[in-house]
Amino acid sequence: MSFFKKNSSGQFIGVDFSEYKGKHYINIREYYTNADDEKRPTKKGVTFSADSLPQLVMAVQALVSSGIPKTEEAKPAKTQNKTTPTRRKTKLQK
Repeated sequence: MSFFKKNSSGQFIGVDFSEYKGKHYINIREYYTNADDEKRPTKKGVTFSADSLPQLVMAVQALVSSGIPKTEEAKPAKTQNKTTPTRRKTKLQK
């Protein structure tokens, strides 16, 4: 299995090959780091036939050659203002 870092929160993307009932598959899955510093899989991921690998490589190469902008490492999402929402009075409360 091969991993690359997704972000600074201990998340990784794992890529590997597997075999099931005589067919070969490629697995790409998101992993997290648990309290024991072990990589554990999440439900987020995709598995597809290894026969599709050439098409995947061509799609990624086309994406890269199209000039996708280089970005910095993923930044944490901005937190929203945590104010308490105002409640509207219902007809019964008026």
